[in-house]
Amino acid sequence: MSLWSLCINLQGPMQSWGIDSKLSLRSTSTMPSRSGIIGLLASSMGIEREDEESLAQLNKLRINTISLKNIDYVEKDYQTIEGVLDVSGKIKTDMDLSTRYYITNSFYIAVIEGEKDALEKIMHALKYPKWLVFLGRKSCPSASPFLIGESLKEGSFEELFSEKGTYRCFKELSSQMQVNNYIVRSDFDFPISFNTRKFEKRTYVEDWVDISKIKDAINPIFEYYKDVSKYDKFY
Repeated sequence: MSLWSLCINLQGPMQSWGIDSKLSLRSTSTMPSRSGIIGLLASSMGIEREDEESLAQLNKLRINTISLKNIDYVEKDYQTIEGVLDVSGKIKTDMDLSTRYYITNSFYIAVIEGEKDALEKIMHALKYPKWLVFLGRKSCPSASPFLIGESLKEGSFEELFSEKGTYRCFKELSSQMQVNNYIVRSDFDFPISFNTRKFEKRTYVEDWVDISKIKDAINPIFEYYKDVSKYDKFY
């Protein structure tokens, strides 16, 4: 059975993709996390936190991310929250100050690889989400539609994106991939249960790719970013 790829635009004034957040410190990765993207898909499809069977189906998908634009800043915010666990695992009785980090004015493409039927269901959910969908956290709404133009492409990630391009990407390992010439990374970002906060190790490689085959699936604002980057040192 042939593989297909769904290109999802992740663009907004603020995004936050936590991987190793602890207690009151909520950090962010500089690339969208697998758990965050799976959460985005689950929310759009109306999958409950307790529904681990549906989560397991989403975990069959291979998730790759491409950065189309450099990060402007990493911003820090403070919030007061209740029900926080202390280091002993007990819930605090008083209010706690939470430090949260966000990446600003970023633009990514998430490339979801899997079978066509599964990706078509995700497409429908992203167009008509059952619940509100955010870029990592509830305070980070999307600034553009997730799906643009011909967003569903026939072919695997490797078939669509040639190497030695100019756009940084994180791509998950596949059975056919040779990792000898890649920078291999891993973190505990493979969600097994959102209800019990259980995650397993995710392994992926860093690479640079060409995006010419998917330009019709990218928000046209991308061309503005490319022009501005010639003159603005923050792009």
